[in-house]
Amino acid sequence: AVKPCRGPPAVLQEGIYLIMRALLSPGDAVVYTAPAYQSLYEVARAVGCETAPWRLRFSPAPVGDGSPPPAASFAVADLRRLLDSLAAAGPPGRKLLVVMNLPHNPTGATLTPDEFEGDGDGGGGA
Repeated sequence: AVKPCRGPPAVLQEGIYLIMRALLSPGDAVVYTAPAYQSLYEVARAVGCETAPWRLRFSPAPVGDGSPPPAASFAVADLRRLLDSLAAAGPPGRKLLVVMNLPHNPTGATLTPDEFEGDGDGGGGA
């Protein structure tokens, strides 16, 4: 089961660097919302971590009817699959860090409160 760790918020490259250096060790894994600010995955790689993007999904675009552009969202089921895969592939005790830039810049995609607090069974979050 995933246990949330609510750490201090990090801003700018210095904050990202300090938090990741404090939390991560070589061999750990980091999942990041993608596309992402480069430091959110490159610092983890520099530490020696495996990185995996949690990619946006886009709804189909309307066909020339003046409707808004397609909506972007993150599927919690995709995150669960990434975490399960990384946990299975890594050594016992490997830390898994999920870095979320939400609401996502530039799309505005986010998760609902239920997705943040759920248990990852399809009815809530990871």
